Amino acid sequence: MANYHKNLSKTHIIGKECKEQFLFLQAPEMKNLSERGLILAGVSELKPPYEIGRLNSQDMVLLATLSGEAFWQTETNQSSIQAGSTWLFPAKLNYRYKIKGNSWLMAWFHLKTDFGNLNTANPTQLHIQTESLFYTLKGIIHGGDETGTSSLIIREQYSNLLEAQLDKALNSNTPSAFHNENMRFSRLWLEVSSKLHYPWSVDKMAKMLHISEGHFHKIINDHYGCSPMQRLKTMRMEHAKMLLLKTDYTHALIAELIGYETPFAFSKAFKNSIGLSPRAWKIMINDQN
Repeated sequence: MANYHKNLSKTHIIGKECKEQFLFLQAPEMKNLSERGLILAGVSELKPPYEIGRLNSQDMVLLATLSGEAFWQTETNQSSIQAGSTWLFPAKLNYRYKIKGNSWLMAWFHLKTDFGNLNTANPTQLHIQTESLFYTLKGIIHGGDETGTSSLIIREQYSNLLEAQLDKALNSNTPSAFHNENMRFSRLWLEVSSKLHYPWSVDKMAKMLHISEGHFHKIINDHYGCSPMQRLKTMRMEHAKMLLLKTDYTHALIAELIGYETPFAFSKAFKNSIGLSPRAWKIMINDQN
């Protein structure tokens, strides 16, 4: 087997025509991914020159190629990266990957070594649905550009789906307990978001999950850093923003749709949450655009 050691070095070459979009992992709805060990992720539309070289990297790297072609090289081996393939590069390995041809469209993930239990010392091609993995990540990134409760819930669902896909790739098809619990909570929030006018309480939401109020409080605080009712208020305010920007509804109608008894109660809650009255906030956003 040939030895390619002399060709390897720490390299970071990204041409001017390369375009990259990054996943904002600091968003509350991405907490399940960051806690599991996803460090960085993004979608890249690449053109020459593009080359990345890593020496003794501390994290695993997953590359999911939708189209185009590239190749990877280690100290002892090399292989092409074809469209439709997903490759895992383990930690503590010296390697590089480089575009081959005129374009390369791929999703990439940097993960902590304890994200999965797949044990490999060399680059490994994973037999997973590359296209699905790519579009799930792209859906989360693009969904981050939208506002409103429905967009928030969609991003949460995509986040849970991405966790399940990474689990399947890196844990021998065994779904994680984190994923199962997150799916239960996503179904709850979908129900809540479709009925924001309903007089929700902690007791009612906890009963839907068949858990105690205390346990429900703890899980929501651990995941979102707030109480269940604060989470509900955030969802109502996000939906109110969408209605203010995309409809001509009166404050009275918006208040009714999101669960406030009077326009005054809605305006007071909006100002306490956003820092501006609904009218002032709408004027500010329209002026910015």
